[in-house]
Amino acid sequence: MSKPAVNPFMESEFTKYFDVSKVMEMPKAFQDMKMPNGFGMENMMEAQRKNMQACVAATQMAMEGMQQMMRRQSESMRQSMKECSGMMNEIMSAGTPEEKFMRQAEMTKSMVDRAMICCKEIGEMSTQSQYDSMQVMSKRMSEWVDEMRSMCSRGVCSASASSKMPANK
Repeated sequence: MSKPAVNPFMESEFTKYFDVSKVMEMPKAFQDMKMPNGFGMENMMEAQRKNMQACVAATQMAMEGMQQMMRRQSESMRQSMKECSGMMNEIMSAGTPEEKFMRQAEMTKSMVDRAMICCKEIGEMSTQSQYDSMQVMSKRMSEWVDEMRSMCSRGVCSASASSKMPANK
C-alpha cells in the first residue's frame, strides 16, 4: 500500500529557518531611526487620503465609462435585432430568388458596416474612459512629487535631519 501524499511545506520546522527570538529585537533596530521633520504621521495620512480620493475618482470614471459602453452595446443590439426582423420580412416579400439573394446581400453589407461603426464608437469610448482615469492618477502622482519637493525645499529634508537616518547601501 502506498503512502498518502504529504505537503512538504507543512512538514517543515520553520524555527530552523527563522529565529523567533530575533523578532522581539526588531523594534530596537528601528528605535534610533528618526524620520525627518515634516514626514510625520499627519502628513503621511493626508497624502494617503489624497491618494485614496484619486483612486476612488479614477475608479468611478472607469465604471461610468463601462456603463456608457454597455448602454451603447445594448442600444446597438436592440437596433440590430429590429433591423434584422425588418430585413427578414423584406427579403421574404421579394419576388424571385435572385432578388431575395441580392436584397439579403445588400442588407447584410449595411448591417456589417453599422456594426463596424458601433465597434469603433465603443472602442473610442473605452480609450477615452481609460485616458480620463489615468489622467486623474497621473495628476495625483504629480501633486505628490510636488508635495515632496515642497517639504524638502522648506528644510524638512535638510542634511541635519537626513543625517539621522541610516545610509542606504
